[in-house]
Amino acid sequence: MPFTSRRPLSLALALLTPCLTLAACAPNEPDRVAFDSIDGIGQAVTGIRWETDDPILLATTGPVSVDVDNFAGSVSVRANPTLSDTRVVVERASHRGWFKYESAGEELGSIEYVVSLERDLSGGEVVKIRSDHLGRMSAFGRANVRIETPELESVRIRTTRGSVLVLDQRGEVDIRTSHGDVRVATPWPARDAVSIVNQDGDIDYRIRGESTGRFDLEAVNGVVNHRCKYGTWRGIGPDNRSDRIVAVLNNGDNPVVIRTTEGDIDIAVVPDPVGLGPFLTNR
Repeated sequence: MPFTSRRPLSLALALLTPCLTLAACAPNEPDRVAFDSIDGIGQAVTGIRWETDDPILLATTGPVSVDVDNFAGSVSVRANPTLSDTRVVVERASHRGWFKYESAGEELGSIEYVVSLERDLSGGEVVKIRSDHLGRMSAFGRANVRIETPELESVRIRTTRGSVLVLDQRGEVDIRTSHGDVRVATPWPARDAVSIVNQDGDIDYRIRGESTGRFDLEAVNGVVNHRCKYGTWRGIGPDNRSDRIVAVLNNGDNPVVIRTTEGDIDIAVVPDPVGLGPFLTNR
């Protein structure tokens, strides 16, 4: 069972053995998780502070699924075959506003999270992260999460006020976020269910031409851009238009449902999704 501690902040690992391992906080970790950066003077003026905790290493042995419930913040998940273990880094951040630098620092202690390594019903390994803000000013807090694992299977992410980046996954994708972009790209044929819902942000989804799917795409107050350079893309929606497209890729029936508001959706079916270049939403 996952072990949870309150302030002072401790990180809890429920490993596949009976032992528990604790990792303490360390504000001097150089690795940055957030997508944006700001210098020290800017932090003091704008009231933005962060502390990046020590990396957590999980002794995973095979394909790993990821399950994240984050109260707020950006989440990055990717496969890194050069690693022998799964690596989790969490950055606790506070955006208190102009000239509230000290208050922002106090808020960091209100952010708590639990990291656990568990088994799913089929016996596969699942890295679970649960974060929460225990203070009164939760709207100012963030827990920016980065996960790297040798082999990435399915991904489930719930967060707010943050961007989501998923690279090189092989299984299902289920993402919910707001006020940030979602970017998913994999070099593996995608043949599983995909659900991506965003509010006030763009979505960029890239897959190989051997992939399949029944695509249901809608961008409220935005546009849906699609290009299929490898494979067979067939529009089947009778009312397909610039902001709404229903189509089938390679006669697939696995559902691919993508929704956003106040943003655009970009779909690219190409031979090299990860190495294609800058994400379309950055152009």
